[in-house]
Amino acid sequence: MSLTSFPSILEDATRERLVLEPTKLLIEFKKKQTNEQVNQLVSSFNLVLEDSKTENVNHTDLRFWVKTKNDSPLTDDLLKKIKSELKGIEWLAPVYAKPFEDDDSKYVSPIPEVLIVKEDNFNSFQSTFLSDSAITEVTEKSKYLSGYKYLKFNKEDFIIEAKIE
Repeated sequence: MSLTSFPSILEDATRERLVLEPTKLLIEFKKKQTNEQVNQLVSSFNLVLEDSKTENVNHTDLRFWVKTKNDSPLTDDLLKKIKSELKGIEWLAPVYAKPFEDDDSKYVSPIPEVLIVKEDNFNSFQSTFLSDSAITEVTEKSKYLSGYKYLKFNKEDFIIEAKIE
């Protein structure tokens, strides 16, 4: 994992451009954590928990937004160290900013283990990728996505590149 493996610019569903925020990460843990536990776990990596008391930050008991101390950019070496030494993490994800918004709601992060596919393309996608069991549909989430299927990657660091027509 490296900063260069994250796209520097993404487009969201509305075609708005999102810019990589080099000082922030979203971390998902395998087991429930408290804010205090996460702050303690990430402190040795020069990271701090985003402050949910003064800012509009959506922490859960598994997912936490962190940033570097002193707002210094993350480095590839630091990302590798976090991935290898921080115990109990499910995944790390880059954080992107909506450049024309000024509040903390401008920050978003794509969930790295999820792929949303249009139902129209699902049969083609399923025959190409689901047969090797690397991706499965989460039907309990798909039912809320009118016209789309919610798919989850089953293998760590699984990357596909495809054009589905």
